[in-house]
Amino acid sequence: MERNAPKDRRTLRTQKALIEALVALVREREWDEISVQMICNRADVARSSFYAHYQSRADLIDAAFAAALDYFGGPSDTVPGQNGRPDVVEWLIDHISGGGDFFRKAQSSAGGQAITARFRATVSEMLWQELALRGSPVSREAMVFATGGTFAVIEKWLRDGQREAPTTLAERLQALIVAVSGQPK
Repeated sequence: MERNAPKDRRTLRTQKALIEALVALVREREWDEISVQMICNRADVARSSFYAHYQSRADLIDAAFAAALDYFGGPSDTVPGQNGRPDVVEWLIDHISGGGDFFRKAQSSAGGQAITARFRATVSEMLWQELALRGSPVSREAMVFATGGTFAVIEKWLRDGQREAPTTLAERLQALIVAVSGQPK
């Protein structure tokens, strides 16, 4: 199957089920423990269907991150935070707060660290796209710096027991990202 061909509903449904299965398994287990067969079983998809769409678990996780990028920086020119679209920081805090244990566990294995690195790169791209929609371009270096700081603050928030409300944390982080990026407020 050609990767850039338009997708039918069955293909989209299968890919969505595989991504959702992988996300659920990643929250429950170490990356190194998750097999393609486990993903297929959770998604109720044949192994051959998995390989019709993806070459490996890493290919599937990249597809999950690409789906997030498409959501935030895809064809819509609507600025996140408007018209019901969450902004990247709100989405990130919501995503991480539900999977805080995963992020702590991920640091203990090489596979988990690889996923975390891919996730950070995806979030950096999402933030860069969001800020580009809001105004002037931001350097990639500033985005790497802002992303690293964002993750550090969120990780501290998780370690401290999430005492601050997620919306308050999001507002603080958004202000810091704007300051680091050099964007006008």
